Amino acid sequence: KECLEIRKKYEIKEYVSQDYDERGNPKFFNHLAVEKVEIFCSFPEAKVKKIGLVDMPGLGDTRLGDTERMIRALGQDVDFVLFVRRPKKGGDFWGKNTDIPLYDDASQALRDRLPLSEWSFMLLNYDGENEQHCNDLENTRVNNGIHVKKCLRGNCTSPEEANLILREVLKELEENMVRLDQQYMSASFRELENFQAFIKEQIQGIQYVIEGLGDIDGQYIKLREEFIKKLFKEIEDFRVKIR
Repeated sequence: KECLEIRKKYEIKEYVSQDYDERGNPKFFNHLAVEKVEIFCSFPEAKVKKIGLVDMPGLGDTRLGDTERMIRALGQDVDFVLFVRRPKKGGDFWGKNTDIPLYDDASQALRDRLPLSEWSFMLLNYDGENEQHCNDLENTRVNNGIHVKKCLRGNCTSPEEANLILREVLKELEENMVRLDQQYMSASFRELENFQAFIKEQIQGIQYVIEGLGDIDGQYIKLREEFIKKLFKEIEDFRVKIR
């Protein structure tokens, strides 16, 4: 593995995105070899300190193992998930081969420890012309099995609206983070207790097998002595015969 440092912002794209020319041929290939990208910058919201944004693999990514990396990152590095969905102007719906599998994969991150609906938000990207389609997605979200803490709406191209959205998410977390942590720790503790009980059961089974080895060892010694005596006699008889 090699760590590469890039100081020019315009160079980032070729290492993190897939772009195609007018014939559909890929322009960049560097992203295929990239495992992780870390970008550091100042944040315009002065009250927010040390916030990290983890951009998960999106739909259409072609690299193998993206799903596994996403689940691992969500379970280890992420405090909340913000799904971003831009409804198409001509009409849109939740894709059974795209949106729903992505949500289901994300749900595997903490599994029974903390439901994804407790620490995820859905952002519908409203561009000024797709309001009805935003309404359609929001109204059919639950029926398609996509459960989130709150469904938000905003224009992602506007820095002002982006700040308002992030402020609302951070406020929600501020009010619920302690409760979420307690819920997570309680579930982890129960999981640990179950694991301890499993280990104890396995150890008891091993002890039972070990205790039985005493009789097996005694049988082995007895049979070995009988075999050695018989072997010695057969060798002696054979030696005498050959002589």
